[in-house]
Amino acid sequence: GQRLRRLPDGPVTENEAYAGVLRLVKDGILKRMVGGAVVETLQDGDFFNEERCFAKKANPSDLYAIGSVSLWDIDTPFIADIPIVRWKILELSRRRLQLTGDAAATAKAVLAKV
Repeated sequence: GQRLRRLPDGPVTENEAYAGVLRLVKDGILKRMVGGAVVETLQDGDFFNEERCFAKKANPSDLYAIGSVSLWDIDTPFIADIPIVRWKILELSRRRLQLTGDAAATAKAVLAKV
């Protein structure tokens, strides 16, 4: 099924309770951060938590709601059997993990120089 949820301003808690749930931004803005740096901005129509749905890994980044954010939580079984949807989600997950991994490595290198 799908459920509409509202997040308050501030950190977004992602945990095992959301395994198997793709989270789609209905309205609002989320910032994905690594080491204090914004690496991605999510807005209306963007989704996240895909790594917990299909790849079974957690993204090493932190998410922050900027103001109030409305989300659709969509259970994975409703979309997992649509090949093109699954492929697009897995591709985005791979790019995000690479992006956040690169940002984490850069932040670590900068901190090592301080």
